[in-house]
Amino acid sequence: MVISGMDMQQAFDLINLVPDLKITRSDSVLFIHRAVPGGAIYFISNQKNRTVNITAAFRIAGKRPEWWNAVMGSVRDLPSFSQTLTTTSVPLTLAPFESAFIIFSNEAIKGDTSKSNFPKPQRTIEVTKPWVVQFDHKMRGPDKPVVFSTLTDWSLHPNDSIKYYSGTAFYHTTFDAGPVLKGEKYVLDLGMVKAIAKVTVNGMEVGGVWTPPYQVDITRAIKPGVNSLEVKVVNTWVNRLIGDSMLPAGERKTFAYVHPDPGNGLESSGLLGPVEIEMIK
Repeated sequence: MVISGMDMQQAFDLINLVPDLKITRSDSVLFIHRAVPGGAIYFISNQKNRTVNITAAFRIAGKRPEWWNAVMGSVRDLPSFSQTLTTTSVPLTLAPFESAFIIFSNEAIKGDTSKSNFPKPQRTIEVTKPWVVQFDHKMRGPDKPVVFSTLTDWSLHPNDSIKYYSGTAFYHTTFDAGPVLKGEKYVLDLGMVKAIAKVTVNGMEVGGVWTPPYQVDITRAIKPGVNSLEVKVVNTWVNRLIGDSMLPAGERKTFAYVHPDPGNGLESSGLLGPVEIEMIK
């Protein structure tokens, strides 16, 4: 077929070729698609530092969409979707810089558009009590635990043993969950973490985060009333290298062939928050 006098979209319309994935109201979401026997795998990624609400029309029909979260290791149905003979349209919400897999494998003809794929929290608990933070003194952190009445960026702290600290720190606090209701999912939202965190609730490890959104499902560990919370945070070596570069050569304990430029400033580090717990039905 030779086509003349029309643009590419007009040519696609002429041969009834629809996009592999058509996304409305957003120019910030990218995708990769892999076809597999009996279904399809889509990886979608929000490239901007803002939440986007989109409707995505996938070029597949007769299958039910599922949300696979690689950070939490969880899988759930996306109940709200609609289909044509060639596409499945799914309302989606992506947090800033969030990514996920959308999997089509199980047979389905019709979704329930009266439900939400991303239900809003029924309740929210703000974790505002002071944090007791234990640094590693062997890594030249403070010898004794430090109380943070509010979450503070290490690189802005007046104490040089925190300001230039690189390594691991343990944050400890408590929160009151009130009654724990059956059928609710409890998600801990750490707000912002620089750079990696692992979470323990009531002595039970519940997961780690290294990418936005910094959220962990703590349902299996939470209990009614007062709960203990530990967040283990690790930053990069940049701040320690910059701090050591300001010391006399004989006092420096770190070395790198490629050294960060002190003129670029210190890296934001630590648990920055705000921290809250969301109860989702």
